[in-house]
Amino acid sequence: MPLQTAMLELMSTGWLRAGVLEALDLVTPCFCAGCGRLGEALCERCGAALYEPPRPVRVSATDLPVWAVTAYEGEVRRLILAWKRGRVDVAGHILAAFSQFADRWRLLSDEPVGVVIPAPSGLRRRISGRFVVGQVATSVGEVLEVPARDVLRTRSVGHGGGRGALARSRNSGEIRVVGRAELPARAVVVDDVVTTGVTLEACARALAGQGVEVAAGLVLAATPRRSVV
Repeated sequence: MPLQTAMLELMSTGWLRAGVLEALDLVTPCFCAGCGRLGEALCERCGAALYEPPRPVRVSATDLPVWAVTAYEGEVRRLILAWKRGRVDVAGHILAAFSQFADRWRLLSDEPVGVVIPAPSGLRRRISGRFVVGQVATSVGEVLEVPARDVLRTRSVGHGGGRGALARSRNSGEIRVVGRAELPARAVVVDDVVTTGVTLEACARALAGQGVEVAAGLVLAATPRRSVV
């Protein structure tokens, strides 16, 4: 039996569906990274979720204005995970969506910013070439017509995604600014997903220590329990 046919039969059992879809990007990249539809990296329905109007979200760990496009669940969650695991065929779709998100946010923003800063990722992700938030920062910077500066680092072994809130809180306390170059006085911080906001808050604190005000955090998706302001 062909591998794709076997996968589709497994998906029909229901309880195996989520796990199968998350594995498809590793063995059959001709499947949609979101829903598993055969024949394209990202189908039209899953892609549409990335182009919803920007919305402010309320998170518990920071008063920083945070804006997101969509909820981190279902197809969107699987799509983002596939992207972070190395599905290069979906990277262009996500970066294009983030660029439009930044352009829409600019129309809602009261004051201009001088720099876009990616939230930090661990050394393992950087070495493997999967520092996807750095790619996002570059795309957003092009839209806002300001530079992107990768100046935040963490001593942790990896990114906070997939960890509990307490673990992320401890991890985020290690964020610091590196380098000696002078930064503009106002910035936006970009990340892929927000849950509690502890990472964004730690980024803002680290940058404030260098005299940089963070105007907002821009994220692609917020976990479903986050409140829309």
